[in-house]
Amino acid sequence: MDQKISVIIPIYKVENYLKECLNSVVNQTYTNLEIILVDDGSPDNCPQICEDYASKDKRIKVIHKENGGLSSARNAGLEIATGEYIAFVDSDDWLELDMYELLLDELLKSNADVSICNPIFEGKGKNNLCSNRTRVIDNKEEIFSLLTSNIRFEVWNKLFRKTVVSDTRFIIGQVYEDLNFDRNVFSQVNRIVYIDKSKYHYRVNRPGSTNSSFNPNRLCAFQEIDQYFTYFDEMKWDIPRRRYLLLAMNFCINLYCSVSRLNAEKKYKIDLVKKYNIYYSEFKKGRKVGLKYMLFRLNPYLYNIVSISLHGK
Repeated sequence: MDQKISVIIPIYKVENYLKECLNSVVNQTYTNLEIILVDDGSPDNCPQICEDYASKDKRIKVIHKENGGLSSARNAGLEIATGEYIAFVDSDDWLELDMYELLLDELLKSNADVSICNPIFEGKGKNNLCSNRTRVIDNKEEIFSLLTSNIRFEVWNKLFRKTVVSDTRFIIGQVYEDLNFDRNVFSQVNRIVYIDKSKYHYRVNRPGSTNSSFNPNRLCAFQEIDQYFTYFDEMKWDIPRRRYLLLAMNFCINLYCSVSRLNAEKKYKIDLVKKYNIYYSEFKKGRKVGLKYMLFRLNPYLYNIVSISLHGK
């Protein structure tokens, strides 16, 4: 395998974690890497750390730019990436040393457009057991349904063919921008390979990879649900619409619990989720999701506590 992988790492105020992250990338068993470090105007020692690593490893390119947020930094990396494959890493996380070798090997064997592995949630206390199995998915509706599954919608546990991301960029100034990016990519791909192995270490108590604070106008995730329904209609899949409404509403509730950690205004969060009440009659026969929904409506914070106790998230 001599194909180049461009690894894009946005960096902001993570000097206590950056070396661990970079060491896990430069020491990958797959060595044909282009490592793009995007210093997003970091006010700490991160810019110097980037330069120090670049002076020792010719595979590293450093971009210094004004702070524009995570999406802006990732887009800057995409603009100069020359690899046949694209990967993203958050600068306070780290990788198993064989992650990219595994992702590329399975992607090539399956002739897939995207390969996916599992994260390990550091500081969470509980992670799902892995089967170590590999699954090739080439059914359009199954591919799109991955975005509402436990595989997660973030970009950092994936390897993309550059051809399927070349015209896609992250929405600047938004949170949950990964969901929009993945939805646009997944609507184009023909095959995905999912490896049920944990290779990406995700730091749960994150210091924040970009300079951002919560603003209701920045929350694009819920608006993405509307795009799901539009996409289902356009595809005219011969599958009961209720199935996808179930997935979308369940996904919407789970997003709410993540957003609650951002300390958004309580009224704003609840009103936003209430927007999707019109779909309740469509999925009330789905008992498990229906019960979750009713618990959420009764007390969103109780729902969050129950979810954490049952699933560790």
